[in-house]
Amino acid sequence: MNRFLVILVLLTLGSLFAQEEQKAAGDYLRDGIAAMEAEKYTEALTAIRNAIELDSENAQFYRLEGQILEMLDEPEAARAAWKLCLQYATDDDLKKEATIHLQSLEE
Repeated sequence: MNRFLVILVLLTLGSLFAQEEQKAAGDYLRDGIAAMEAEKYTEALTAIRNAIELDSENAQFYRLEGQILEMLDEPEAARAAWKLCLQYATDDDLKKEATIHLQSLEE
């Protein structure tokens, strides 16, 4: 019985930690979008990269990182972000967008 309770507590804590991590990533995302809208691209990049640290397989985060890096005229870094966006994208529209940006950056 004690083992069951320990496992249950650990699973619950793990779930709560994952939820907090997702909430924090969402907060960074909101901060990044707000900074982009204010044309504070370096600040936006920092926020998005913080979100990526918490959720490194989120294609939307790499999409925003790629966009910001393009605005900062950093084509090599933007290309890397768009490749990761394409890698993790499950949505066909996002895959197409990433492909278009990659093609554009190759020219």
